[in-house]
Amino acid sequence: MEGAPFNDAMDHLGRIEGYPTKNLSKVNLKSLPLPIRILGYLLIGSMGLGVLTVIILNLIK
Repeated sequence: MEGAPFNDAMDHLGRIEGYPTKNLSKVNLKSLPLPIRILGYLLIGSMGLGVLTVIILNLIK
């Protein structure tokens, strides 16, 4: 019985707030609008480049 609320309060909270209780692992990121996807790619890419820069600069030192 996966995804079922364990009490009435959680069921009510899920209905009011719209909290997803099932299919949490099946999020389709490709369905996001293009500007949000581009922003996400830029943020993740800049964090990756920052980590690589820190590692390389620590190895040179």
